Amino acid sequence: MEYDYDSHQGQDPPETSIISNQQQRQHPFGQEEHVSAEQLFKSFCNNLYLGQWELARACGLRLSEIEDFERRRPQDITEVLKAVVRHPYHR
Repeated sequence: MEYDYDSHQGQDPPETSIISNQQQRQHPFGQEEHVSAEQLFKSFCNNLYLGQWELARACGLRLSEIEDFERRRPQDITEVLKAVVRHPYHR
């Protein structure tokens, strides 16, 4: 949706749904490392799914460096990779 600035001179543009969605989200204070690791794991799985092997490798290497990630995560990175090897066309 494009905003017509000529017909609304001197008025602020209306609030969009993007702004209201951002206001609803809360920053996870004190859990930044955990949330970052979860987002990185999601990127890892998405890159595997899309066949972006170099990006998946980079995410996997970084995840392996994060302390306590394997303990907190129910799925092991090596198990995900083994499943991809066993069933490469199963999504």
